[in-house]
Amino acid sequence: MNQLELKTFVVGPLSTNCYLVYDAAQKTAVLVDAPGPADSVREFVNREQLRVRKIFLTHAHFDHIGGLAQWDCPVFLDAKEHAFLADPGLNGSAYFAQPLSFAVRAEPYPERLYFQEREIQVCPTPGHTPGSVSLVLGNMVFTGDALFRGGIGRTDLPYGSAQTLRASIQRHLFSLPDETLVFPGHGPSSTVGWEKRNNPYLGE
Repeated sequence: MNQLELKTFVVGPLSTNCYLVYDAAQKTAVLVDAPGPADSVREFVNREQLRVRKIFLTHAHFDHIGGLAQWDCPVFLDAKEHAFLADPGLNGSAYFAQPLSFAVRAEPYPERLYFQEREIQVCPTPGHTPGSVSLVLGNMVFTGDALFRGGIGRTDLPYGSAQTLRASIQRHLFSLPDETLVFPGHGPSSTVGWEKRNNPYLGE
């Protein structure tokens, strides 16, 4: 199997991380989250002649879905949040200047998920939103707005729960090897081990 590469883009007014995982030899790629505007991501994809095959959404808040209209490929999202795509109140954009509604039909995550013959583990990490997931690929985990470097996601938004979020992280993320690289929805990367030792919201 060819080695996968990772490119990070910081997109939009809330500086949301968009992750492009790609096989440079096969010219195929997937996106983790689709913030907008996606011009910088598309420019790189076009320059490298990549084909984005799928979009994996960690959750459906507006700052993670704002670029969906700029892509034409299957979108995967936990079934609990399919209604968020078309509802500005649920996706949070109603509280900002420009409400967002998408007619995109998302597919629920299948029991098994693969990219370039590598399995991607879909871990439920609700608490920030009811259908938040984290995606484990090799020694990387994409945590969306569940776990940040030294922080956790907001839980004061509709359907948020601090107790649920902490339990999700402890159960599904802190069970990963300490050397696992954490790629959050905002801010710098980290490792599972560093978060176990240093995250003031979680502790040992």
